[in-house]
Amino acid sequence: MRHSSCRVSCRWPKDDYLKAHIPGAVFFDVDAVADHSSSLPHMFPSAEQFGRDVGALGVGDGDTVVVYDAGGWVAAPRAWWMFLSFGHGDVRILDGGLKKWIAERRPFDGGEVTPKPKSFPRELR
Repeated sequence: MRHSSCRVSCRWPKDDYLKAHIPGAVFFDVDAVADHSSSLPHMFPSAEQFGRDVGALGVGDGDTVVVYDAGGWVAAPRAWWMFLSFGHGDVRILDGGLKKWIAERRPFDGGEVTPKPKSFPRELR
């Protein structure tokens, strides 16, 4: 859903991801990984849903998770906090995000990544 202040088109986090992301990175959608029974946006999902959604992204229980965004979205700190809240302590925020990564001439890809699902059992702490 586009925000009402977008008259013609807006840049959205998914658009940024499709344009450029670190090779192998998957898109963590804060709209999808949320409690859809709440009328409020981006509310924490149940532990069961979080585990299912994150496992579908290819993140397993023993994985190191590195989160970042393209800037201006606060999606990286949100994802970081969610992982910590569900007891996954091995999560980092990439210093400088994607802008710094690209400025340092590091490799990046565009388009979708199809992850191999993993098991990610969690509980809210």
